[in-house]
Amino acid sequence: MYSNTIIEKNISNDTFVDIDSIDPNLNMVEDNGKIYSKFIREKIGLIPLMHKQLLQDRQIAKDKIKYYKEIKPNSVLLLYWTSLSNALKLLANSIYSVTGDIFSNLYNLLIAPLVIAYSHLILQKVIKFAEQNAKVINSISIALKTLQYINKNINHNAKLDQRYQQQ
Repeated sequence: MYSNTIIEKNISNDTFVDIDSIDPNLNMVEDNGKIYSKFIREKIGLIPLMHKQLLQDRQIAKDKIKYYKEIKPNSVLLLYWTSLSNALKLLANSIYSVTGDIFSNLYNLLIAPLVIAYSHLILQKVIKFAEQNAKVINSISIALKTLQYINKNINHNAKLDQRYQQQ
């Protein structure tokens, strides 16, 4: 989820602009009408670019995992693609983590908490959907898993489309 947040809002030191900028073509991180940060929209930043590439590579690995599970479940290639997928996930998480480490050259006090705060806001919206018995027709995997968790453990009676319950 953090990688998708970074990509969506283009959160990076090289795309960060002054909060007082009035350019209407900026990505804004806001909550309840309060703007916390602004980022350039047109030029993709280094951190979002790395996350985007890692997610694309990981999706290829996940597709290969699915293929080899069906065709050759005991194949060494299944182990290879599984290991690669895990390594790519670890790398993406590490890139995100280093931006929040106060000893890192990539740390920026005005940027570091935004990824978690924005992701938290998205999860709150998912929970609100679940509380309203919303029917999910299209969703990213993290939001779907959150809805399934809510339905199973918190008993908000979230209604999920049948095709998603099989995953």
